[in-house]
Amino acid sequence: DWEGNSVRTVLARGPGFDPQNQKKKKKKKKKKKKKKKKKKKKKKKKKKKKKKKKKKK
Repeated sequence: DWEGNSVRTVLARGPGFDPQNQKKKKKKKKKKKKKKKKKKKKKKKKKKKKKKKKKKK
């Protein structure tokens, strides 16, 4: 599957596009997204608790 996809991306983007470069970037982005999502969820929970307290007051 990966080999067919990389050839298609090269044809779509152009001859100067490297499929190996794209693979490395995709792996790094996935790791960063997972870490950011966990941090954002914790921040959102804290903000929601503060908003509820303000509404009760």
